[in-house]
Amino acid sequence: MESTESKEIKNTIKYKTVIFDLDGTLLDTIKDLEIAMNMALEKLGHEKRTHEEIKSFIGHGSEELVRKAMPKGSSNREIQNCLKIFKDYYFKNMLENTLPYKGIIELLTILTESEIEIGVVSNKPDAATKKACEHFFDGLVTEAMGDNQYRASKPAPDNLLEVMRTLGATDSDTCYVGDSAVDVLTAQNTGIACYSTMWGYGDKAEIEKLNAERMVYSAEELQKILLGE
Repeated sequence: MESTESKEIKNTIKYKTVIFDLDGTLLDTIKDLEIAMNMALEKLGHEKRTHEEIKSFIGHGSEELVRKAMPKGSSNREIQNCLKIFKDYYFKNMLENTLPYKGIIELLTILTESEIEIGVVSNKPDAATKKACEHFFDGLVTEAMGDNQYRASKPAPDNLLEVMRTLGATDSDTCYVGDSAVDVLTAQNTGIACYSTMWGYGDKAEIEKLNAERMVYSAEELQKILLGE
């Protein structure tokens, strides 16, 4: 028999579907990305990038990360070669230093228990996105999609719309949660609300300019918003 508390939570829930960005939102992936990027650069005889530089390059996908990290004037052939080295190494070693942010597992668990559908849409390569979600969020994330050859990547709405379609979600009962300006633009292009996490890699000033639905500073605060507490 369903408890009174459980019924009360369901009656206050603001969204039936919550879709998350991955890097900088659910997972702290920066160390593994930094190691893989600098390994690729070093292998090709280029200068390594700093932690802050690589952090600022994240958000637009692997190719853009590599393009920004490579020396100015690099040819497309050189960029693609570096990208292959980076992706091969990263996929094999992407779980070495990566962990969920504080409170994320608990947040996803209570959303699942409240019968909220959970999805992930990332600009991380699709195979890496699925691998990370299966490893860290098995049984909690229903549908995960990363950058792929079939649809345009964020801030285009294509992948977000596809995950919404798969989950049977509508504009009015779905929100997107991410840490960057790219995520705000993606949600706006999709026509849904966006909540911006302040614990990730995004630039707060850029996010403020885009009029996100709300900035959140902890998983606990986000839980209260999503459950209408």
